[in-house]
Amino acid sequence: MPEMRKERAAAAAVNLEGISIETDPVTSGVTKERRWETQDAAVTLPAGAYSVHVRHTDPTGGQITVNGEALGFNRYYERSSREDLVNRTQDFTPEVVILNPQTKKVTITVSYPSSSNVNPQDL
Repeated sequence: MPEMRKERAAAAAVNLEGISIETDPVTSGVTKERRWETQDAAVTLPAGAYSVHVRHTDPTGGQITVNGEALGFNRYYERSSREDLVNRTQDFTPEVVILNPQTKKVTITVSYPSSSNVNPQDL
């Protein structure tokens, strides 16, 4: 079976006619993700996610509402960030409000940037 390894980039030095520039290995954060099931009557997901996926998973029927959109069993609401090529920025997802007055089963999956103040484990 092939062996999988993650290796960090090595530090490098560049010499330009007597000028030496040292670089550190590239480092980056890890996307903060969470997937969970809830029957809470109301859930608010803060704006700024890379992606949000909400699915009504209760086979007993009923409806939930996500940002004003009614969802029946096995229907979903999904949003993801987009790149604004004109302004060269990332447009993240808006706040998502889930209303579940009949306390139906709902599965939620979110992904936030590593630099975000939002901790999905606290949602």
